[in-house]
Amino acid sequence: MEPKYFASVEAILEKLAIEADRRSAEFDAQLKKSKEDDDRRSAEFDRRSAEFKAEFNELLKKSKEDDDRRSAEFDRRSAEFDRRSAEFAVQMQFSKEEADRRSAEAERRSAEVDRQLIELRASIALTDDLVKRTSKEIGGISITMGKQGEEFFYNSLSRGDQYFFDQVFVDVLKNLKGKIQSAEYDIVLVNCTSTCIFEVKSKARLSDVNVLLSRPSSYRINFPHSSGHNIYLGMASMLFDDGVEDLCIKNGIAVLKQVGDYFVVNEKHVKVF
Repeated sequence: MEPKYFASVEAILEKLAIEADRRSAEFDAQLKKSKEDDDRRSAEFDRRSAEFKAEFNELLKKSKEDDDRRSAEFDRRSAEFDRRSAEFAVQMQFSKEEADRRSAEAERRSAEVDRQLIELRASIALTDDLVKRTSKEIGGISITMGKQGEEFFYNSLSRGDQYFFDQVFVDVLKNLKGKIQSAEYDIVLVNCTSTCIFEVKSKARLSDVNVLLSRPSSYRINFPHSSGHNIYLGMASMLFDDGVEDLCIKNGIAVLKQVGDYFVVNEKHVKVF
């Protein structure tokens, strides 16, 4: 071989040796850096492992404390439940005894009420019978008194001087009944121009005044021949409720009152209807 060729080969080998040294140095540097990184990572791992272990131990300790606290609270509540259960059992026993006592008392009172109701019904029946008999008797007395009042005033007017309202009335009629409209006129005095209608009561009441005031219109309908008559009104009664006489006077109604065997007339205020 030629020396020139060997020189070229040596140059190439030297160049390769230099490149190999360079790469070897780079590899050693990378290896060193990788080892440093591994050491750093290992140290970081150890540090984090220690922190995690510390945190875990702390959580474990806290969990144990919580468990102990919860266990103590559970024991306390269990004891409270047992105590209340015992109290409730006692109360239930007492309540049952009290309920039995009240039930017996209620039955006793119910029996007493039933007995009182039976007595009350008997008393009511007796009272109803007494009221009916009394009402019947009072009704009979009222009718009798009413008839007596009518007879008294009719007989007095028939026998007396039928001079009222500055005129003489010829006829004295009793218990006239309307044929067209339902109405009854206790005593009626009549002459050729005037008619006087008397409402007769054993005891005159305020409502009787309104009834009397309705008589003129129905009388003219029931007795058309009197349509041109002057109609006067009079309230004749043995007794008067409070205010009745004043109401009659206010409405122009004559007032006839029994005084012993006679009657008196207040007619100064009368008006024509």
